[in-house]
Amino acid sequence: MVPTQPFGFNFNGGKLIAALTTSPTVREESRLRYGDVLVGMTTTALFGFPNQYDQVKQWKRLGKTTGRVPIQPDLPIYRKWLEILQYTQSNAFAEMKTQKNGVRGPITNYKIKVLTEIYKMAGLNPIDFEQGHQRGIYFAEFYENTKEFLCGKVTKAALKLKPLFNDSVEDITNRWRVHAIERYKNRRANRLLKPEIEFYDSFSSDLDEEDN
Repeated sequence: MVPTQPFGFNFNGGKLIAALTTSPTVREESRLRYGDVLVGMTTTALFGFPNQYDQVKQWKRLGKTTGRVPIQPDLPIYRKWLEILQYTQSNAFAEMKTQKNGVRGPITNYKIKVLTEIYKMAGLNPIDFEQGHQRGIYFAEFYENTKEFLCGKVTKAALKLKPLFNDSVEDITNRWRVHAIERYKNRRANRLLKPEIEFYDSFSSDLDEEDN
């Protein structure tokens, strides 16, 4: 959950986004798109602990990842190998991009599967090209009995929403605004504001086709 800059730094924009993703508006949009009730949400923090999620009451810290994720080669090299994979192993590639039967929503771990296969095709051991950076894991548990529902012990009708997740977009935004204004004033008083607008002017050209 990454805000634009300097909005994120000067106004705690990341915290606003983190809270808004748990709102009834987002949960309803998810239901309409995928047809399933959204009972929880997970995210990872890039730089471990502490981070922006620690101060957002909707999110609970669970632990850290193992850090075992394949490193992506430079984009031109990656794209070339992706073309080879698509051409020489079309069936396997199609399977990587296909959601499992009975599962709705975005395909998970697609990029990891592709990178792992690329390293194997190149005669390299994928384990030798994994980064060990650990990320913080967080979970927003929307219902009192979310775990029971995910384990098939209760039905959708029996779900009990936690009062914390009744807050509307307006409620969340109004609560954030108070702290954001205070942060801005403090940063300005101490000459710590960041005025620079950060952006990636070549971002769209760097996206390969599976990320579009």
